[in-house]
Amino acid sequence: MKKNLLILSIIVILIAVAYGAYYMVSRRQDTTVDPRYFPKNEVVIKDYVLGGQVSEIIDNRLILNVQLSTTTKAGIVTTNEVKVAIVGSSTQFFATKYANRKYTKTGAKLSDVKVGDRVSMYSNNNIAEMKSFVPYRIDINK
Repeated sequence: MKKNLLILSIIVILIAVAYGAYYMVSRRQDTTVDPRYFPKNEVVIKDYVLGGQVSEIIDNRLILNVQLSTTTKAGIVTTNEVKVAIVGSSTQFFATKYANRKYTKTGAKLSDVKVGDRVSMYSNNNIAEMKSFVPYRIDINK
């Protein structure tokens, strides 16, 4: 009698485990993500930076030689362009120096810029596509 009861309880346990496993497998949902339901993360650029070398200074305008690189099917194409940075009343100037593996930034003004200096211009617009522009900040790289 005890032997039959033991066999019966083992059979009931096996049936319960098999039913539970079948139930779990049949209820499992597909975890793949359909990209149509999720928008692509768009990169928002707030600041554009363009570097160049000052070739001429005329009043409040800096004439710059700029190298631009573009990726094409043939590879990377580099072009030299002339850009004009117009210094506005709100344009900030900084002198950036690199020494002892540290950058130091100090205030500067338009008169500190010399022909041959390398400068970095900052704008809220894509200044690489413009011939002339008014940057909100100019860093003189010493």
